[in-house]
Amino acid sequence: MAFDQDQRRIAAVETLRLGLEARRRGDRLAALAHFRAAVDADRTGIRPRVELAREAAELGQVREAVEILAAVLKEVPDQPQARALLCYLGDTANSAPGREAGPEISCRRWLPPGASCHRVFLGGIPV
Repeated sequence: MAFDQDQRRIAAVETLRLGLEARRRGDRLAALAHFRAAVDADRTGIRPRVELAREAAELGQVREAVEILAAVLKEVPDQPQARALLCYLGDTANSAPGREAGPEISCRRWLPPGASCHRVFLGGIPV
């Protein structure tokens, strides 16, 4: 059983790498597909889920991105990339006209009491 888990994690790392390469090439749909495959291979991995959320948000799938990030933050409340991306999405969705309708996206809604949102830069893209 441990061997199967190891192979799944190796597959997740490889598909994550392919997703990052597709993103660098500008092939957003391929990146999204690779990140989904990485998450399917290792559902406990943090980075594949954060990258999937980031790509989904870039493609306008904000609600899905928020759900993924909220799940990550429930497991790891101080995960900085998930927190920063959720804060960015909250600022963007709540202030921009014509953005996806739905429940309020708020950093405070998903963070533990006393935690705060801080903007960081990931890969040169503000989140």
